Amino acid sequence: MESRTIASRPTRPHPVITPETAPFWRSVHEHRLSLPRCSVCSGYFFPPSPFCPRCWSGSVLWSPVSGTGIIHSFVIFRRLYDPSFSDLLPYSVALVELDEGPRLLSRITGPIEACVGARVEVVYEELDDETTLPLFRVTGSAS
Repeated sequence: MESRTIASRPTRPHPVITPETAPFWRSVHEHRLSLPRCSVCSGYFFPPSPFCPRCWSGSVLWSPVSGTGIIHSFVIFRRLYDPSFSDLLPYSVALVELDEGPRLLSRITGPIEACVGARVEVVYEELDDETTLPLFRVTGSAS
């Protein structure tokens, strides 16, 4: 009897979750976006740190953010670097500046309409039962 192997898409890379980033990934898994915020100067920041990068206070709390912002910079990948992304080609990766100030690097979903200054909002992609990624979709053109 002949045996056949059914090819499947390779698993996409998963984030490395550390004690400092765990609150971020937990909020994303719950389909909400939270970032560290200094309780002294009120500034949001990313990546997470036990100290505020502006005033160096150690009084940091996790607070929800809007999940909206603008594309600060982007690149369109047309070449395959990782087989797990083959079904996405071409795809955009952008540096998104949230309305609250911090910048996140993420993939842009939907049609390739990325341009610097375009408005975006967060959407969520479930990689598996335990891992969710924050992605962004374009909601408006650059002003």
